[in-house]
Amino acid sequence: MCVDLLQLKAWVKRKLSLDADQLEAIWHELYRGKWLAEYEQGALTTQDIIDEAETHANVLRNTERPDRIVRPSPPSRGDRGAIEKVEVSLDAYSARRASTFSEVAAMLAERQASVRAFRAECLRGVEVRLGEEEAGAWLYGNHGSADVRERLHVLAGQLSRAYRWRKDAAAWFVLTGDVPFVKPLNVRVRLNSSANVCSYLDAPYDLEDPHTIVETAEITIVAEPWVDAEAVAKAYRDATRQLRAGGSAAKSGDNRKKNHRTLDAIRFAARHIRESGRIEWPEITARWNAEQNNNPERRYKSRNTLRQALARFLQPRYGSPTFMPYESEPWQRQREAATARKDMRIRSYGSPETSDSVISEGPRDWLE
Repeated sequence: MCVDLLQLKAWVKRKLSLDADQLEAIWHELYRGKWLAEYEQGALTTQDIIDEAETHANVLRNTERPDRIVRPSPPSRGDRGAIEKVEVSLDAYSARRASTFSEVAAMLAERQASVRAFRAECLRGVEVRLGEEEAGAWLYGNHGSADVRERLHVLAGQLSRAYRWRKDAAAWFVLTGDVPFVKPLNVRVRLNSSANVCSYLDAPYDLEDPHTIVETAEITIVAEPWVDAEAVAKAYRDATRQLRAGGSAAKSGDNRKKNHRTLDAIRFAARHIRESGRIEWPEITARWNAEQNNNPERRYKSRNTLRQALARFLQPRYGSPTFMPYESEPWQRQREAATARKDMRIRSYGSPETSDSVISEGPRDWLE
């Protein structure tokens, strides 16, 4: 049952026992998040509004100074509640154990015959260790022959697989003896997106575009079994909150949890299109509404609302998370310096295509 907004506002106030200031703050959030507009279009039910208002009320009541809350947004709404960076932090025990693992791995690597042979043959002695500048020239400059550099690259790959080191860190260890830090908790995000996905809803039934996909996001967390579970959970929460942020406000999507009616209607529309072999939105909406005789609240008033729901499902507009970096290691600082030198040369002499020296002196990407 849909009521007008004044009645709905009074109902929210009474249902959640809100005072006047709390009600205005929450109503502002519902308006700004387009919940009220979607309610008037028939895309949301009264219970949807009550549930979202209750979420805002809980946030508001847990805040010491609710009068300062302009955007108390919970993370359930896609374009709000975003954090600035995903922080992969460790508890004291996990950090100490990671440091111990790093030392043990370095001890074993020092004994590797392949490591000792490389140092003996290419660094002028098994006990020789290079300084930062010289090691940086090996990794990101022109030092060493192509064969020797390739040998180092292969050796770094072997050490990386054996001890869970990054390849650049493994190569740096061979050259300098610096112990690489083994990260016991890693988070990666993969986005699968298409700029044309929503046009599928208005295209002919036969699609020529091979890239017809549902936009998805994949979070991969790799953790040692001794890492504290809360650290893993926090990293996941931070990543999902940034994904749901959806980028800039102009491009942000609708990533809140879908209600049962929306999911059922989207599934109905998809099945109808697949089985009928055509896309007729007035017909799809009419058929859906006809099946809701016993529950009028599940009907769609606008012929275009169901199409919009499916479009938002296909293209939720995920954001790209920004990760809080670990403290830079020496090899990372050398790589950044080499990149800065390359950029300076490009600005001074033109593009890399016009300067052989720029190409040859640019940093080598060992991670690829």
